[in-house]
Amino acid sequence: MRACTLIGLGLIVGIALAGVGDETVTVSTAQAANTVAVSPAAGWTIAKNNPIVQVYVGKTTRGGTVLVFELKTMHFLSSQRLCGCIFVSGRVVAIKEYNVEDSYVRGVVALPGDGEIVAYAGVVTARERIDPHNHAALWNAFVNSPHKPFKAKLGNLPKWYVTNPIKAKKAAAIRSAQKPAMQGQSHPYLKPEQRPAKAREALAAATKDRDRYYAVWGLAISGYCPESAKALVTIAVDRHRDKALRECAAMGLINFRHSMPVDVQRAIQDKLYGALEAEKENLQGGVVQTLVAWGDADRVRKVFGDKLRDHPLEVIVLKKISCRETAVARLWKIYQATPMVKSGSITLGRRWHAGEALIHWKDKRGIDILLECLTADRGEHANSASLRRSLHNTFGVISSATGKHFGYSISGNWRPELGKATAKMVEWWQADRKTWCFAGE
Repeated sequence: MRACTLIGLGLIVGIALAGVGDETVTVSTAQAANTVAVSPAAGWTIAKNNPIVQVYVGKTTRGGTVLVFELKTMHFLSSQRLCGCIFVSGRVVAIKEYNVEDSYVRGVVALPGDGEIVAYAGVVTARERIDPHNHAALWNAFVNSPHKPFKAKLGNLPKWYVTNPIKAKKAAAIRSAQKPAMQGQSHPYLKPEQRPAKAREALAAATKDRDRYYAVWGLAISGYCPESAKALVTIAVDRHRDKALRECAAMGLINFRHSMPVDVQRAIQDKLYGALEAEKENLQGGVVQTLVAWGDADRVRKVFGDKLRDHPLEVIVLKKISCRETAVARLWKIYQATPMVKSGSITLGRRWHAGEALIHWKDKRGIDILLECLTADRGEHANSASLRRSLHNTFGVISSATGKHFGYSISGNWRPELGKATAKMVEWWQADRKTWCFAGE
C-alpha cells in the first residue's frame, strides 16, 4: 500500500496544470465504460498505473463532488514527457490532498449525471512532449491501455465526511493480532438490508474484537437506520469499550445527524449527556466532538469546568460555544502560552489551531498568528514534505478568509511559488490590516 515513486516535489505539476477550468472531456458513464479504442495523441501511453482500491464520496459543492481515491500505488510523476493524473468518466480530478503515508488522493470533480463513475489513476507518457491540458488525449491513453478502470454506482460508494476510513482501517490493522488477514478484508460498507444484522453483531458479547471494530466502522459510514444508531450510541457511551471503537461509533453518529428523526436524536443526546456527566473531562474525544457538532459545546464546557483548560479538545469546544468574547479571550491566551512548531506539520500545534479558531470568530489576530506560522524560520526542516504541505494548507486558510491569493492556487499541493505569494500576502496585510474587515462585518 505504501509503494511510491517520487521525483522531487515537482511530481504534482501535471495534476495542477490539468485542474478545474481547463478543457474537460464530457463522457457519459456508458460511453466511458464501453469506449471503442481510438488512437490517442501520437505515442501517448500509460507509464505507471495506480490501481484504485476504493473510492469514497465526500460533500458536493458548486465546484463539484469530493472524492477520495485509495490507491494500491502512488505513482504521480510529472515532467515534459510525463503527466500524473486521475480521471473520472472523462473529467480530470482537481487534486486537494496527496497523502503518501495512507496511500490516498483527495480531489474534486464534476460527476456525470447518470450516477455511475469510471475512474483511472496513473501516469501518461509521451514520446516527445506532453500537453497536460489535452484531457482528451490523456483520457484516451487510459481507455486504450490494458488496465481496467474502477467502476461503481455513486450511491453504493462509502462516505468520507467526519471520519477518515483509510486511517481507521490502518489503525485497526495495527491493533489486530491477525495482521496478514487484513489483506483479504473486504470494505465494510453495508447495504440497508445488511445493517440490522451488523448492528446485532456489533453488540453481541461473542463477537471478536476485530470483527466488532469492522462492524462498527461499517455502520458508521453506511447510512442511518434505527438499529445502527442504537448500536453506535450503546458502544459510544460504554466506558469499558476500547477508545478507538468508541470514537468510531461516536463519529458515526455525526454522519447520522441529518438523517435520523428528531425524537431519535434527542434520545441519543440524552445518553451522550449521561456519559458526559459520568466521565466528565475523561470522556472519549470522539463522543465530545459528537456533542460539540450537535450544538452542545456550552454543555461540554460547563461540565468540564476548569478541566477544559489545556484539554486536547479545548480549541474545538471554544470554536462552538455561544459566547464569542469568552472564546476569543481564551484563544488568545492559548496562543501566547504555546511555542511555535519548528518541524513537521505546523497545523498540528495548538498555536496554529488557536489562530484558525480566531479566524472562525472573525478576529484579525487569527490572521496575524497564521502569517506568523507561515513565515517563521524553519532552519534545517524547511524542505520537509509534511511542513510544505502544512504551509500550503495554512496559506489556503488565510486566502479563504481574506479573498487574496496573489497568483497562488490553493488547489493541488505545495509549489515553489508559495514563497512569493506569501511575501505579497504579508506586504498586503501590513498595509491594509487596519482598514480591512471580514466579509459580513
